[in-house]
Amino acid sequence: METSQSANPLSAEDETRGLSLDEVRAGLPAADSPRIASDGIEALPEQIRLLFKRLGTLRGASALDEIMDTYHETPGFVAGAMTLAIIGWLETDREAVQAVLAALGG
Repeated sequence: METSQSANPLSAEDETRGLSLDEVRAGLPAADSPRIASDGIEALPEQIRLLFKRLGTLRGASALDEIMDTYHETPGFVAGAMTLAIIGWLETDREAVQAVLAALGG
């Protein structure tokens, strides 16, 4: 008989939701990883992409600076990583969402 834990495994997003900032940073790829330069963000495992989203949740706008500071040598990767961080930030910061919508509305 299966336990409820094996019947309902946590999704990758659920697993990253509880990570601390230090845990997120430890899981992010190194800036000099050849895979980043050659494959870009889309080729990375879902877990890694979710870490960038979690970084945005935890740091808000500061996550964008951190991504730029760390990965500035790979502009295509920076754009994808920042997109994920912005999604995480906007999912949790109602004021940021309102500011974005106000800016878009003129």
